[in-house]
Amino acid sequence: MQAPLENPVVSLEAPPLWYLSALGLLGNKVKLPAASFSRIHVHDTVARGLPGEVLTHLLQSLKTLSQEEVLAAVGVSGRTLQRRRLAPKRPLGPDLSGRTWRFAHILASATVVFGDQADAEQWLISPAIALDNPELVAAQRRGALMMNRAELFGELGVERRVLGLTGTHGK
Repeated sequence: MQAPLENPVVSLEAPPLWYLSALGLLGNKVKLPAASFSRIHVHDTVARGLPGEVLTHLLQSLKTLSQEEVLAAVGVSGRTLQRRRLAPKRPLGPDLSGRTWRFAHILASATVVFGDQADAEQWLISPAIALDNPELVAAQRRGALMMNRAELFGELGVERRVLGLTGTHGK
């Protein structure tokens, strides 16, 4: 009789460095095992809702990013942050938990790559194309209109219906 195959989704493995760093950015308030790593544990924990205090701790962990930049990235208004600070033990909803975990995961992963959280934060807010990119410089010299994706969709959607599809290979 053959031994049953191990399910790779629920198997525990040594935690990657970004995972430990993400837990640290969230104040180690997330009830996830630090000694082992499982994507299903992360999913289940986020789906149940992260503790409300992780958002405050994430904001306090910043090196160069402003609180406003991070709040915009995770989709939280200043007023919502004030309410959250009054009830820090109240769990975040699954959507906000997901956005908060994703931000911490991306920042932690970038910190591992760059070796420094301040450099990782600067990368997060830098344009995807360097400002001295030869094609960009040539287009600017020819008077091309430069705008970000949100501005472009805003312009396109003024007098027509717009359907936007995005990928996952950007930042």
